[in-house]
This record gives sequence, C-alpha cells and structure tokens, in this order.
Amino acid sequence: MGSRPAGGPDPVQPRHGGAGRSSARPAARRRAHAHPPAKEAHAQAESEALVSQRAYNLVSHEFQRQNRRLQEQEDSLRVQKELFETALNNMSQGLCMFDAAGALVVCNERYQRMYRLPAE
Repeated sequence: MGSRPAGGPDPVQPRHGGAGRSSARPAARRRAHAHPPAKEAHAQAESEALVSQRAYNLVSHEFQRQNRRLQEQEDSLRVQKELFETALNNMSQGLCMFDAAGALVVCNERYQRMYRLPAE
C-alpha cells in the first residue's frame, strides 16, 4: 500500500471535502437525464394514455364485431332448427335416428305417438 505524507491530502479523495467540481458536474448531468423535466413527463404520460385508449377502442370494437357475428350465426341456426323440426313433424311416417351407442337422437311427433314417448 502506498504511503501518504503526514498531514498531506489523501491522493484519492477530493481536497474540499465531499464531491469536487469535476465529479459534481457529471452527477448533475446524470440526474437531468435520469428524470426528464415535468413537461416531458407529462407529454409522455399523455402519449401513453392515448395509446392505451386507442388499444381499448380497438379491442372493444373487435368484441362488438364478434358479438354481432355470433348473434347472426345464432339467428341463422335458430331458423334452420325451426325448418328442420317443421319438416320432421309434417311427415306422415314416424321417423327416428339413433347414435352409435343406440340412444335415440332425433324423432318426430308421429314416432313419439306411435311408441307413446314423452314429449321433450
């Protein structure tokens, strides 16, 4: 370890106790860049809020579009179901359909009357 003359200043530490001039300026510059001025922070917050609002609007619009599409498909299926039931129930013959396990899947009113099945 290096020796220092008695009573002399420490060669590593600044002379004026605390930060010297040369080290104070870069620290001030670092602080200025680390924390933007209030105007810049406010503008950045407004920009982020605008982006967030736009994203919300896009997602909301997409949900509305999907909901309309789903409602249209449900309406179409409802009409098809009504047509199917009308066709089945206007047949003079009894009609039924079973699945692979042998369970009754579909039958018309004539079939229900023939076999005295409860109406569903």
